[in-house]
Amino acid sequence: MTCIHSHGAILCVTSEGTFKLNVLGEEYVFDFSDRFGPSVLNKNGSEKAQQPNSRSLFWEALYHWIRQGKRVDADGNCIFSWKTNLVDITKTIGRNVFILSARRRKRQ
Repeated sequence: MTCIHSHGAILCVTSEGTFKLNVLGEEYVFDFSDRFGPSVLNKNGSEKAQQPNSRSLFWEALYHWIRQGKRVDADGNCIFSWKTNLVDITKTIGRNVFILSARRRKRQ
């Protein structure tokens, strides 16, 4: 259960469960709610005061996990695969100038 303190009130929300997401060797343990999203937890099971920042790879891994059906193994580890980028460098012109091409990803 995740509890959010806001404006003098406490809102408690049940979650789908506690999951473990391994992102390039770093493990994140989190509760997940369809309504409020993830809450990364401390080792003692309480919500971390500081959640991953917006540039953390946690968010990209979480996005792939959700898009791929929120699969988990028997131990609660999230199962997902990294996808490739949609942009390819097709030609290099000089040191810092590139020609990029976008490609559509085929539906799986």
